[in-house]
Amino acid sequence: MEGGVESGFNHVKPTEYKPRLLHLKGRKNVRVVEVPLHGSSLNEGDVYVLDAGLSLWQWQGKKANQSEKLRAAQLISQLTSERRGLPKSSVINQSDKEANEDFWALLGGRVEPGQDDGGDDEWETKTDKILFQLSDAGGKLEFNKIAEANRVTRDKLDTKDVFVLDIGIEIFVWIGKGASAAEKKEAMVVGTKYLRENKRPVWLPITKIPEGAESPYFENQFASSGGFTVKRATPSASAGSYGGGSGGCFLSYIEASNGSLIITWSKTPVAGALASFQAGKPVADHKYKTNSGREELTRGTDSTPKNAYQGWCNYLKLAREYNGTITVHTKDVQVAVHDDSNKIIMIGVGEPFEVHSQQQPAVGAWQRSKALFEGAQNTGRDHFINTAQAAGAALVLPKK
Repeated sequence: MEGGVESGFNHVKPTEYKPRLLHLKGRKNVRVVEVPLHGSSLNEGDVYVLDAGLSLWQWQGKKANQSEKLRAAQLISQLTSERRGLPKSSVINQSDKEANEDFWALLGGRVEPGQDDGGDDEWETKTDKILFQLSDAGGKLEFNKIAEANRVTRDKLDTKDVFVLDIGIEIFVWIGKGASAAEKKEAMVVGTKYLRENKRPVWLPITKIPEGAESPYFENQFASSGGFTVKRATPSASAGSYGGGSGGCFLSYIEASNGSLIITWSKTPVAGALASFQAGKPVADHKYKTNSGREELTRGTDSTPKNAYQGWCNYLKLAREYNGTITVHTKDVQVAVHDDSNKIIMIGVGEPFEVHSQQQPAVGAWQRSKALFEGAQNTGRDHFINTAQAAGAALVLPKK
């Protein structure tokens, strides 16, 4: 991974990796717990990830909620990133008629999933997180548990020491910049020893994270991602960078109708715009004159965030219709394109992108902090759409 982060998977040959079945359950706080590798572990109310090393499956019960689907997509994205983009992944819905023989073979054969067992509220109150500290500040190396459950907070990490965070399905070894030579030398040794002495599976991934190279997935273990906003542009990425030309279309937020996204056709920059595109073909003059160039794109974004992300996708569709070169001006929303060769293109803040350059792309939009597809360069169209829709919204654009 980028930043020197290493995963214990890197030291395991694909043929020696022991498959595991991960159960994802919850609404506000989706927990991930390993369960027996058998079809009888599945139920129609939850989501499961079958991790076979270089093959990853996301199985979705017919009553599973969107939070569970999103969390599973994030987990698969993280595992793919840790394994240098090598794994192939797919999504299986309970209603799918396809054979999916490899998936069911690993679970001992196809079975009828159990009924939704409910209990999300009780499940969410539990946690498997434990934080340990490795320090020689007292004159000798000592390894002690310092927090568990909701007391595992980010501020407990001290740059002078090494910490081991057990989240149930993975072990993180965080190494502070000021850790001693002895602490750094023993960091991964202690992580491996911890697995053995606590009777944890020896093949459980151990990820080394030097201070300063933390991934969003690691950071999210200390606190939920919480709320978000799609209302403001980033000051350093002002819409003033728009270059004029044959006309421009600006995306903005207003508070009317419980939050709305509007577009404004203008030949001059619109202050505070979330995004803009310069049209590559002529724009009818009435676009600029009718209602001062303003049109409502979507409403109800404050109460229903998915409306906002769908609005972003429709804005990209409009940009493509006008052969537009789009520029995103906010850090809150991640906009991505899935191109004709299955490549994922993340549109960066202030980086112009020609949406019309692809024959039939899919586009997606979601909260940037969710860090979807982190480290992945390619994925199938269905996986891209399902993952983006679970986190925000996705849309396949018309073929050129």
